[in-house]
Amino acid sequence: MERLPDHAIQALLERTSGYTGDAFFRSVARGMAEVLGTRFGFVGAYDAHTRRVHSLAVWTGDGYGDPFGYELKGTPCESVINGQSCQHLSNVQELFPEDAMLLDLGIQAYFGVAFANRGGQPLGLLSLMHNEAHPGIAGLETILAVIAQRTAAEFERMAAEEALRQSEQRFRQIVTSCVEGVWTLGADDKTSFVNETMATMLGLSPGEMIGRPVFDFMDPAQATNAQANLDKRHQGVTERHRFALRHRDGHTVHTWMNTNPLLDAEGGYAGALAMVTDVTEQLALEQKRAESQRLESLGLLAGGVAHDFNNLLVGVMGRADLALKFIDEPEPLRSHLDGIRVAAERAAQLTRQLLAFAGKSAVVLQSVELNQTAHEIASLCSVSSAHGTALELTLHPAALFVRADPGALTQVLMNIITNALQSLGTKGTLVEVSTARVTLRDESQTDAAGNWIAAGQYVTVTVRDDGVGMSPETLARMFVPFFSQRGGGHGLGLASVLGTLRAHGGALQVQSELGKGTTFVTYWPADLEADLGFASPTPKSDPTIPVRPPSLTAAVSCILLADDEPLVRDVMRLTLEAAGYRVETCKDGRAVVDRYVQSPSLFDAVIVDATMPKLSGIDAASEILAADAHAKVIVMSGYNDAAITKQLESVSFLAKPFRADTLLQLVELRLR
Repeated sequence: MERLPDHAIQALLERTSGYTGDAFFRSVARGMAEVLGTRFGFVGAYDAHTRRVHSLAVWTGDGYGDPFGYELKGTPCESVINGQSCQHLSNVQELFPEDAMLLDLGIQAYFGVAFANRGGQPLGLLSLMHNEAHPGIAGLETILAVIAQRTAAEFERMAAEEALRQSEQRFRQIVTSCVEGVWTLGADDKTSFVNETMATMLGLSPGEMIGRPVFDFMDPAQATNAQANLDKRHQGVTERHRFALRHRDGHTVHTWMNTNPLLDAEGGYAGALAMVTDVTEQLALEQKRAESQRLESLGLLAGGVAHDFNNLLVGVMGRADLALKFIDEPEPLRSHLDGIRVAAERAAQLTRQLLAFAGKSAVVLQSVELNQTAHEIASLCSVSSAHGTALELTLHPAALFVRADPGALTQVLMNIITNALQSLGTKGTLVEVSTARVTLRDESQTDAAGNWIAAGQYVTVTVRDDGVGMSPETLARMFVPFFSQRGGGHGLGLASVLGTLRAHGGALQVQSELGKGTTFVTYWPADLEADLGFASPTPKSDPTIPVRPPSLTAAVSCILLADDEPLVRDVMRLTLEAAGYRVETCKDGRAVVDRYVQSPSLFDAVIVDATMPKLSGIDAASEILAADAHAKVIVMSGYNDAAITKQLESVSFLAKPFRADTLLQLVELRLR
């Protein structure tokens, strides 16, 4: 057995020192072969799942061979991996006939040893092969054991390094694809890393943020707040807080930040990590929703006030009309009563505005051709437009029919077009009015108050101006009653426009930018029958009601009247009695149904208020008609008639407040 000189062991260790990674494995394979006197040197990694070996380095005597892999079964390496050091000085091919590689390479002698982790699990093997019989090497196991230990350490180091690299790669992928912004600061409180999401949030690239302090990305007014937050990080405090940043274009980016201090090995401050969520749109939506809820609450209040006020006006107007019937003197009492009536009518106009704001205005729906209406209003508005401004009209080529109250439709378009002309200022020169058909197949659009627009077919009127436009603050207050950006606001303005459109089942959208003008889009429900030629665009008339035989028990017509408000009940009774009718009154909906059903032939007509205790006027009318299909019913309300006429097509509608002659004309019409 050949004995290696002492310096040969040292030479082998020197050959493998100073190398890492693949270079180390190559130095081991070549160094073993040359120092220990064999043709081939081999370093392989073991895969326990597949029971295969993959080469890490192969020395062939003439150079390094290409990487390859093989199965352990039937090879001398199988014994090595199983924990046995292996020395075959000759005839190794005959001992392992299934190992084709031994035969192909002409191998006669084989030496091998496994290298393992700290737990003793095999990681791979070292082997020496020679194409002639070998005399043997004294102390070979010891030498290979030293090299195997060194190889195992390098193999584990590389595996840990690869695991770390993969971990870092996964972390970077997570951070890069994270929907939240990731922002880290170094110990000097300057930006050390941001992901793409964070930079995009501020309209920047990551490179534009690296190395800069957080103060560079906010309004200077936020500096004190930012420093206080950083002081908390230095003290080791973790917290979630709101913070406002500044976008490249100057607008504010509202965020939620989850911030944590970063510590060094000694526990000292090494920087901070923040996970940043952009809540700008969410905050705007919440503010819009809050404003919508506030306006809705205000609308409920306005509707309630208008309802009660209407009842008072019925009394005031009715009493004034009654008093005028009994006064012959021309002055001064008659003029005072006329003044009361005029004042009451003006108050009635105010209640109609309040109800429009609440979306409960008393509208009488008809089929209206929108192109003609838009043309008439635009022509009227253009007369009063300032010199040097133009009002252009682009109408849909076909007739466009909508279901609307003509007066309300006119008021809305007049309000918007006039507002557009007044908003031109010194900059704007053009107001464009256009009409179109629109089909919304689902609730994918919101109106100016943030509510979803119902799916359906609409006709739109778009009014666009190139005037001064509105700031976000003005847009937010646009529907506040009595607000005007020109100052001196004195009416419900756009608030009543929004309410009127809601009362029609329509919607309003607004887009505006300061210095770039404003666009209003009104949505009106299309009258499909008229649009398709199934109905003519004429006002909807009262349906024909079968005439009931005249009462046999009354010399004059008898009216059954129900209203829960005594003031309204009394003045209507007096008005009807003054006109020659007999009147019987009830205080609630249940009482009027019971009285009519008790003696249906006694009453020639029934008048009920839409909102009453115990049973609403609509339900009361429904029960009366169910008991007597020929009953002549009038429903009165300060709210719109859409719900009433939709449920009860055979009733007439009386809008509060009303003049005495309006009441008498409708009663006379129903009694014909």
